[in-house]
Amino acid sequence: MNSLTEFRHTRTRIASSSVTVGHHRTVSPTDCTTMPAPLVDGDTVAVDGQVARVRVSSRRRRIGLTVERDSTLTLAVPEGCPAYRAQEFLRANRSWVIQKLQLRQETLPTYQVKHFTSGEGFRYLGRLLPLLLVDDPDASPRVLAGRMQIDRSIAEDPTRARHELIAWYRRTGKKWAQDRLQPWAARLGVSEPTVAVRELGWKWGSYSPVCVNDPQRGRINLNWLTFQVPAPLVEYVIAHEMAHAIIPDHSRRFWNTLRSTMPDCDTRRELLDDFGRRVWRGEIVNAS
Repeated sequence: MNSLTEFRHTRTRIASSSVTVGHHRTVSPTDCTTMPAPLVDGDTVAVDGQVARVRVSSRRRRIGLTVERDSTLTLAVPEGCPAYRAQEFLRANRSWVIQKLQLRQETLPTYQVKHFTSGEGFRYLGRLLPLLLVDDPDASPRVLAGRMQIDRSIAEDPTRARHELIAWYRRTGKKWAQDRLQPWAARLGVSEPTVAVRELGWKWGSYSPVCVNDPQRGRINLNWLTFQVPAPLVEYVIAHEMAHAIIPDHSRRFWNTLRSTMPDCDTRRELLDDFGRRVWRGEIVNAS
């Protein structure tokens, strides 16, 4: 699967010329050239104080480096990649990592904590919907007359209200996304995937080449919080993940493919990064 962030956390201080493999043995650079044991999922590579966790993918052809949302590093490597190659790659990109970590500190997210009281605002496709508490068991929740309505008895239990509201985002978001899959699949020349909306942590979305219920189709997973941002940015997420049906990594070829389909994708991506700092991630007041 692939996440949307290009720049994507083991604070262990290890000697600058070491590669830690499988958390059990340390291989020096000279050992790597004479004994190039392939890396496996969960290995860690350390160079000059920078530590990266290894993710092995059979679909990759080249090494990729991601600075995660929590500032850890992930090295995505093809199967059979020896430790020394990953070490060389991490060393060559040391300056890039430092730059991205500094940028991450400057753009830390602004966490929103919500109260389930009338007047609180919740966004759907960029539109701010004021919360209205009503005495109606059928309002669990629903949007009516530009307001997010929730039954008062549900709102009295913030944990339950959070659960009900996230379930609403998942149901409503999935229906909205399903109506927009076919046009983007046609533009990209890929089969229309299935779609699921769920909790994905810091990822906007992900792509799996195989759907369990339909092996001939891929599957797009969308984070429920994605549906808080404006519709054009949600479509960017859909097109981005669908493009992974063609190219699994974030290589130059991937971005060129996406730009040929969505010429303003770079602008949408920048806007998404900005909105991403301000979306509600489920934090509530008085959660039990």
